[in-house]
Amino acid sequence: MSNHNPEDLGIYPFKPNLILKKLHIIPKKRLGQNFLTDKNTANRLISEAKLFRNRDEVLEIGAGLGALTFLLVQNAKKVYAIEYDIKLYNFLKEYTSNIENLDLIYGNFLKIEIPPHNKVVSNIPYTMTGPIISKFFLMEEIPEVYIIIEESLAKRIVAKPNDKNYSRLSVSVNTFVKPTIIKEVPPHCFYPVPKIKLSMIKLIPHQNIDIFLKDKNNRKLYLDLLRGIFPYKNKNISKALYLYLRIFKVGRNEIYNLLEGNQKEKKVRAFSKDDLIKIAKLIKLKKLWDKD
Repeated sequence: MSNHNPEDLGIYPFKPNLILKKLHIIPKKRLGQNFLTDKNTANRLISEAKLFRNRDEVLEIGAGLGALTFLLVQNAKKVYAIEYDIKLYNFLKEYTSNIENLDLIYGNFLKIEIPPHNKVVSNIPYTMTGPIISKFFLMEEIPEVYIIIEESLAKRIVAKPNDKNYSRLSVSVNTFVKPTIIKEVPPHCFYPVPKIKLSMIKLIPHQNIDIFLKDKNNRKLYLDLLRGIFPYKNKNISKALYLYLRIFKVGRNEIYNLLEGNQKEKKVRAFSKDDLIKIAKLIKLKKLWDKD
């Protein structure tokens, strides 16, 4: 009997409706619980990650019933599987206690300390996609990420300046990684069947990130800048910066002096990540973030 084969243990993670019924669990919409039912989709996600059994340490967020987990432990050196639902965690713990290269962790990914890893492979909870992705960018070593997410978010992530989908998420993601949509994933590959369209996406870290962002404090300031100005993405950059920086008592003239001549009247949505990193550097240099 293989410890890695759930069928040998009498469980079938790709038939979640049967397991959930047995456990008296109703999937929670607020937690984005949609369980993978298609093994081909799971295998495709894992194959995209190009895992090495003797090298890769993988993080899985939202282990659920183990559809991905049982496949990951066969392909990676170590798997850290996080599950927030205590009933699902206890179910997995019972059936995975003998798997030596699996560390099952109970907790909320957004609140717990994350073990060192170099790749993320997950069918992540859709309701938490933005915050989950943002957490990666605060890590010292950004991992490769292979996930299934809402199609509309995937389109925002790959959007370029002036695209209708261009957003704070587009800039923050592209600052640190190169995103690629791998394929659409039909809703019928999940239980319950979601009402949204889904995409499989990969995020590969840039080999060279601007040196300014190597500093953890600078990285936080930059992400705060994006958070502060993108609610005004259809306004001129000078207006958006004024609305964001006025809490630091920064005047319009100081903002105008910050910008190059041809930038002042450009909309926020027209600015690339490189433009915005440059603005963040100037704000830091002129100490506009910490004015009395």
